[in-house]
Amino acid sequence: MDTTTKGVVALARAAHSLVAVNCSGSLLAPNLVLTARHCVSQIDDGTTPTVSCDTSQFTAKYNPRELFVSTDAQPTGDSTLYAIKEVREAPGSTDVCGYDFALLILSGTGIPQSEAKPIEPVLDHAPGVRQAFSAVGYGLQDPQDQQSFGTRMRFDTSTVTCVGSKCPQLYDAEDDEWVGKSPVCSGDSGGPALDAEGRVFGVTSRGDDECTFAIYSNVANWADFVRSTAVVAAKSGGYAPANWVTATGTAGAGGANGSAGASAAGVSGGGADGAGAAPGVAGTTSPPSGPAGPTVDPLGMSCTGECPGAYKCYSATGTPPGICVPQCSSAAPDSCPERYACSMSLGACIPTQPTVKTAHLEASCALSPGLKSSHGTSALALLLGLGLLRLGRRRRQLP
Repeated sequence: MDTTTKGVVALARAAHSLVAVNCSGSLLAPNLVLTARHCVSQIDDGTTPTVSCDTSQFTAKYNPRELFVSTDAQPTGDSTLYAIKEVREAPGSTDVCGYDFALLILSGTGIPQSEAKPIEPVLDHAPGVRQAFSAVGYGLQDPQDQQSFGTRMRFDTSTVTCVGSKCPQLYDAEDDEWVGKSPVCSGDSGGPALDAEGRVFGVTSRGDDECTFAIYSNVANWADFVRSTAVVAAKSGGYAPANWVTATGTAGAGGANGSAGASAAGVSGGGADGAGAAPGVAGTTSPPSGPAGPTVDPLGMSCTGECPGAYKCYSATGTPPGICVPQCSSAAPDSCPERYACSMSLGACIPTQPTVKTAHLEASCALSPGLKSSHGTSALALLLGLGLLRLGRRRRQLP
């Protein structure tokens, strides 16, 4: 049992007067938790465990009022459960694969630092092959024992196997993912990969049935989304954001959510005039002042319409939500940030990372790759933990 890494929390969902501990998460700030998107969102109509990454989509978010987190190493009916005010899903697409990333804003001021110290995210670089890390979560301790979950465990000798497109095809890792040799299991989804400094650089997404390796979302690829949400969380909780929130650097793109050949549908202008015209030279990528704040670049921020200043709202699917992207033009086609390319037809810098993928999900909070089907798609299993606490006995942290 890991009683020291209190910044790794259990994620629970209430149903039928019971609370089920089904996933894990990382406390990034007093009222901000990082987890996997499939822990907080329904996939398609919610009736089948089978998912094809070519077609399957995240649909409805679970009701935040039914979601809670606990800092206890082994949550019980007497544990304090902290309520969740808002769920924010990875922007840019509702695709299941490549977007298994979500942030939770807790109610009120969140969790006191005397109870759990927040974990800083790594936002400026991807991991390196053979990098050592610690895997932490509330998943099964024995894949053959379905009752051996609900206790926070830590494994300190995990290593990064490969990163993104350089991974062998059998792993089906997206460009914004990496593969690690670590014993994650059912219930570990959403839990962190911690580097030598104790910072979270990966979010557990899926793993094999024997619990010997895992595919992680790379936190740095979602740097702008994490920072912009952290600003909102700080305002909601009434505290000053941590230094990492306003730090500048080579922030990652808003995720693998589009390609340079996308159609013009789903791009809307930004700026005070509503026309999307950039002040000064077209194609500038300098972060404008506006709702995002003077020290936070809007790049990658979730949007449903307009974006600050010279940014446009882009959606690969043509429907909200999208992400904020800089404008560009034929006069400055090379002005786009890293991982973005100028679409002349859209007049905007759009993501260049691909999203096409296939998968199979079953019953829980860690996706598990399996055998190739006759169609060439990979089979994966979604492994949810099912630890139950009696709702009537719990101590709930109210908004």
